Amino acid sequence: MNVRVHRFARGLDAFRTAARSVDATVNDVFVTGLCRGLARWHIEQGVPRPALRMGMPINARRAGDEATSETIAAVLASLLLQTRLP
Repeated sequence: MNVRVHRFARGLDAFRTAARSVDATVNDVFVTGLCRGLARWHIEQGVPRPALRMGMPINARRAGDEATSETIAAVLASLLLQTRLP
């Protein structure tokens, strides 16, 4: 099996700035980048995918809940991907 691993260092401030510019969260920016990378990889492999599934924990605490409580819901999301490169 041929495996490639790419790593890049990006400060959290860059993600925060990007998120604020589009009224989103840091997690939104991260997941968008992940989707774009996965879409590009699938296209380059000749197997473009219209969507992928991703399990995500969602914070379900209500306002006023103790900060130490852990209330989460598991969500299976279908993430839409580009099927061709721009």
